[in-house]
Order: sequence, then C-alpha cells, then structure tokens
Amino acid sequence: MDSNINQQVVLYDVTRLVNRRRAAIPTGIDRIDVQLACAVFERFGEGCLPVVQCGSQTVVLQAERPVITDLLNNLKSVWFGNGKLSVKLAKRLDWLGISSNYGTGSRKVEKAGRKHLSATQHLLLRLRLAAMMLVRKLKIILRAASKPDAIRTKHIVYVNASHQGVIRYNQALFRMAGKARLDAVCYIHDIMPVELPEYSRDNQGEVMQMFLLELLRLHPDFVVNSKATANSLFDFLSAKTASGDTTEIAIEFPHIVYPGVDKVEHDSCEKPVLSGGNDKPAVFVMLGTIEPRKNHLMILHIWRELVRENFIPMPHLHIIGRRGWQVENVVAMLERCPSIRPYVKEFSDLDDQAVCRQLKSCRALLFPSFAEGLGLPLIEASQAGVPVIASDLPVFKELVADGGIFISPTNALSWKKAIERATQSDIKLPVVKLNPQLAGWQQQNRKFVDIVEEKLQLP
Repeated sequence: MDSNINQQVVLYDVTRLVNRRRAAIPTGIDRIDVQLACAVFERFGEGCLPVVQCGSQTVVLQAERPVITDLLNNLKSVWFGNGKLSVKLAKRLDWLGISSNYGTGSRKVEKAGRKHLSATQHLLLRLRLAAMMLVRKLKIILRAASKPDAIRTKHIVYVNASHQGVIRYNQALFRMAGKARLDAVCYIHDIMPVELPEYSRDNQGEVMQMFLLELLRLHPDFVVNSKATANSLFDFLSAKTASGDTTEIAIEFPHIVYPGVDKVEHDSCEKPVLSGGNDKPAVFVMLGTIEPRKNHLMILHIWRELVRENFIPMPHLHIIGRRGWQVENVVAMLERCPSIRPYVKEFSDLDDQAVCRQLKSCRALLFPSFAEGLGLPLIEASQAGVPVIASDLPVFKELVADGGIFISPTNALSWKKAIERATQSDIKLPVVKLNPQLAGWQQQNRKFVDIVEEKLQLP
C-alpha cells in the first residue's frame, strides 16, 4: 500500500457480501450489512477500503475497491428494489480469488440449483468451480510470497456488520494493522448462540464467544439492532470481564441503531385484502427460516388438533422460508402428516413482492418464536397493514407502540384459542403500530456512520 495513504483509514469487512454475490433472496443480516456498507463507503469515499478474509489470509482490496462498490450497489438494488443480479460482476469476483464459494451464501441452495442441470451443464459447473478454487489457491500463494507490508497509516477503524470475516481469525487484524492504532465499530444482530445455545448449530456458541472476546481486545463501539440485544450483550460482556475471561475494561452500553423501516411500495400488492371473507378460508402466515427457535412445531401440532376436532371454518397455514437446521420433527410433520397436508403450504424462495402479497392476503402473521434479536417479520407485517399474533418477547414489545396479540411461546393452548378466534371473519384483529423510533434507512444509516466518524476522530 502506498506510503502516502491517508493518515486514517476505514476498513469495512465485506466477506459476507462477497460470499452472497449471487444471492437473490437476502437474509435480515444481508439487508443490514449492505445498507451500512453502502453508507460507510459513501461517507468516507477513498478513505474507506474493503477487506475480506480469504481462507487464512486477510486481504485489503485497495485496487479492487471499484469492483466491490459496484457489488454493494448491485446487491442493494436487488435486495431493496427491482434490480437484477449482475452475472458479469459475479464472474469478475469469481476470478479475484477472494471467495471460497459460488456466491449464493448457502451450500444447500447451491446443491438445489444443480438438480435441474443436465449432465453436461453439471460437468461444466464442476470444472468452473474447480478452476475458481485453483485461481484462489494460486493467488493466496502469490500474496503470501509477496509478504505485503502492514497498512501504512496511523489509525485504522475496522467496521463489521455481519458477524463474519477478519475478526473471526485470531490476531488477523493486529497483524494487518502493524503499528497503526486499531479501533473497531461492530454491529451485533443478536447473541443467541451464547445466550441460548440449544437453538443454534453445534459449536456456534463457542464461535460467537470467541468472536466477541476478540472484538473486546479492540475496545470497540458496539452497535446493536434493539434495546433487548443491547441488554443481552452488555450483561454478557460485563460477566465475562468480571469473571476474568478477558482483560478487565470498562464495558459501555451499546449504541442502538434500529434497521431502517421505509415505506414499502410494491405495485403488485397495494391494497390489503384480508382472508377469511366471501367463504374463502382464513390464511395465516409464518415468515422466516424454519429452525428450532421459530417454534413451527407447536403451530403444526395446533393445525393437526384443529383437523381432528373438525374445526369450522378450517384455516390454512402458509410457511414462508427455507428449511434450516435441526428441524427433523418439523419436516416429518410437513411431509408425513396426511391430516394437515390440505391446509398447510410451504414456500421456500419467494421474493419481496411475493412475500408482500402473501402477507396482505392473510388473516394474521403468526410469530411464536422462543427468541429473536429483532423480528423483521413483525415489522413487515405492520408495513403491510396485517395483524400479528406473536410471542410475548421483550424485543417484540419494544418494536410495537400499539396493537398486536402477545402470548407466551410455551402456551400452546392460548395460541390455539387465539387462532380459533382470529379465524372468525367477524372478528377485527388489531394491526400493529410500530415504535416511532423505527425511522427510515437514511436516518438510521446516518446514525451508524456518525458513530464510525467519531471513532475515526479519536486522538
């Protein structure tokens, strides 16, 4: 890197976004990460450089910055509008040798996409992936052989909004920074893997704990998506510091920057048409990845009970979201329970407009989660003018100013009664009104970037 570089540099970790370059359907973290990334790059211009973790090597993409900013703008246009993924841009990134996957962000999605390929197409794809991996390995060897100097600057502010990337590798940031002062701003979406490990995949709790403790060494500014997450993170870090698991430092309460809530404008779903009238069955929607903490199993058992009791009018259930991990019991109900099959439908790859149509034509959103860092489906339902029946989680009550029906996620009987009551067409359900602190993306992005700027200006 040139010795005349700015005295201060912002490094934004784009590892996750590079690995999602072909992902048409974003996750909640994807949406937040790309919004904050675009805002940070726009504010700091050439003083902001992308950084990725490539295998065991940390790579600052100074020369490739224009390609990365093109990627960010493309993903934002797709995930927040009617844009189309750039195949040309994805291919350019393939040959940079900075990613270990094909860019959908999910091996399961990649495998599913290959099922419809002919034998010749499948062979060509395998050859392409092998060539990409060879290029990646060669570039790693070349980078290692060149032994690049540490970044020549006096002050680095590392920014991460994805829970992934450079910070996951012990000492990687310090090796990269060299003698420069190193600070960090990190956006935390939740700490459920350490708080509720029973709802996470194996070892995720340990990985999350190492991630947070590595960050603590940087004395970072933590930014979170809700007061509920702020309380959980503050309590966890305070306990770790008090127990001696990390260097004793003063733990400051995290900054709260809610995800942006902008007006949804989809021409195809302007007016709500609630189900349950004109002899049409009432439709309820569950929105989100199928995973243990989402509590799909309880709802499916309720539907089976309604069928057994010959409940009239029998409601329908639409489950929107891909199948996740440790959900064998849910999958068994969906695939091998004949009594609910006529009344339960599963949708795994709906775009925003299709989700909007589903929400606006349903009777209510069902959101019975055991735990959430925020709860974007609740926000989406409110934007669609649709009633919500949700768990009585603190974060849900934080998001809601008025309306909504809140029930303990362990009280199946109360959930069943609420669904039965909501099925009746003459019952008017309350629509959720959101907390006015949930502002649009422009305002929320400005809050986040201001925090980065304050960190950059520290003496």
